Amino acid sequence: MRTHTHSVTLPLFLSCLLVSGCGGAPGAASGPGAEAPVVSNRIAVPAEVVANIGITFRDAKRGRLETRMVVPGRLVVPPEARWELRSPFAGTIHIKRRVGDRIAKGDVVAEIVSDDLRTLQRTLWADHGAEKSSALEQQHAKVEFAGLEKLARVAEASLVAARVREGRARTLLLNAEALEKTTAARHEELRKLSGGSLGRKELLAAQRAWVEAQALALDARERSDTAQASVVKLEVEAANATVRASTVATALEAIAERVLAARVAYETRLTFLASVSGIPVSDLIKRVDGLHRWARLSSLPLAAPAAGLISDLAASNGEWISAGGPIVEIVDHRELLFEGHLPEIDAARIKAGAAVRISPAVTGIEPTDTTIGRVYPVASATARTITIHARIQNPGGQLPAGVTAMASILLRVSDTEEVLVPAGCVVQDDLETIVFMQDREDPGQVVRLPVSIGRRSDEWVEILTEVDEGDKLVESGIHQLREAGSGKAPSGGHFHADGTWHLEDK
Repeated sequence: MRTHTHSVTLPLFLSCLLVSGCGGAPGAASGPGAEAPVVSNRIAVPAEVVANIGITFRDAKRGRLETRMVVPGRLVVPPEARWELRSPFAGTIHIKRRVGDRIAKGDVVAEIVSDDLRTLQRTLWADHGAEKSSALEQQHAKVEFAGLEKLARVAEASLVAARVREGRARTLLLNAEALEKTTAARHEELRKLSGGSLGRKELLAAQRAWVEAQALALDARERSDTAQASVVKLEVEAANATVRASTVATALEAIAERVLAARVAYETRLTFLASVSGIPVSDLIKRVDGLHRWARLSSLPLAAPAAGLISDLAASNGEWISAGGPIVEIVDHRELLFEGHLPEIDAARIKAGAAVRISPAVTGIEPTDTTIGRVYPVASATARTITIHARIQNPGGQLPAGVTAMASILLRVSDTEEVLVPAGCVVQDDLETIVFMQDREDPGQVVRLPVSIGRRSDEWVEILTEVDEGDKLVESGIHQLREAGSGKAPSGGHFHADGTWHLEDK
């Protein structure tokens, strides 16, 4: 298309050029007395020529030259922003949403009618019943343990009191036995010394005291034996009470574990049911006409695991689906991931965190500045390339996932500032590097300027002479202007700043 336009408009463009010169300029006159044509580096570009050729202008700017590497790639949904909803049960599926629907987390996207739901409900009943029965058994065991614990404490207290009585009885026995020995010794002593009526009377009194001491000793011995037997009996009772209390305490621990196991199983299944259905646990355990809501479910609603867009339906409405079968795919493309591949030889040039400008191949979408998030350390064994990633925001969802994009990665920045012009505004004409600059005084003309250039990148070129910041340079249409040859200084002369041409010695 561009070639066709050039072939039609270029003769018209050339006929519009005003060629003039100064005294001494070369060129043949058309006849005697005719003036030689005037040579100038100014080229007239009226509006119709600009429109026909498609001339566009770009501004020169001052700054530091950025060296960038351009890497092709595409925009994809990050792996963590992609979900596939699968069926937890085998059964008949009923789809509630369409491809392209935006959904919130917890929205019901499908329902399934399944015998596996009935099995789950029966298991929930069993878990709930096991927890209740174990809790009742636990309550009875607690009452029994409290009684046994009290009995053990009473038995221990009685044992302590019995040991005190045993000690007293033992002391009484020792005293009685000592008295018995003393009275026996007294009686024997008087018996040996007895003689006359007075001696016989004292002997009888000693004998009586001895007999009484013997009776006291016998009574003390019986009391001591009784106290000792009571201690033994109470020791056995206290030991039995302690053992029974310990046994019940151990049983209580086992019952508590059964209660906890049943509760955990019940709550785990409830949590699973809530996660796949989107119904909160607090609602599932509410009673409706005497039954929990979970017990009244005739079908299982399947909730979206996250907010996003339904990108694909893997099942049809009314289709039988096996457990684990895919149903819908959900993506959240509010953030996209640029995925590009660069030759492995360039891997060392790119670092994580490097500035990058992502330009999607979508009309009307401006480039986005971001940073390289990751450079994979492993190259593709077949393509011999390194994968790079960069994240860009897509809050309005204007960018579709999968589109082509170009990443312009910043490698380095020059140390000094120079005048920078777009690379498309600079062209080579034989041995000269030239630009076509819009005349600062007359926008209807452009000036052909040979320039000296410095460093260059794929996008920008440093201009060291002739061009200042803010000057407007031709970009589109530059090759047509160069091919026309207008504004070029003839050999043997030069242009002055005002655009007039002179011989080298003028």
